Amino acid sequence: MENRFDLFIAHGTRIVEAVLATRDDARNLDIKPGSPLLLLTSLVYLSDGRPFEYSIGKHRADRARFEVDLVRTRNIRDPKQNRDDKLVYTAQQPQEEKDV
Repeated sequence: MENRFDLFIAHGTRIVEAVLATRDDARNLDIKPGSPLLLLTSLVYLSDGRPFEYSIGKHRADRARFEVDLVRTRNIRDPKQNRDDKLVYTAQQPQEEKDV
């Protein structure tokens, strides 16, 4: 994407919150209405500030597992450098196992 379209992803935000399943959610996810879900809302920005990707996902709370890796972006040997850098993380949802 960077080489072909000259688009550079700069940063993004992912919000995770607990919600209750609607009737449509329940039908689509094979659960009862009112069951707990995890709602993930993501927004990714390009280096010029334009939004690039927006997504909303609902995950069954009884089957979801999210792994978060924390990565320090500033120089820990010299704390005076890069004062504006933040502690960032990446998160992944593992592949859901299929019932056999």
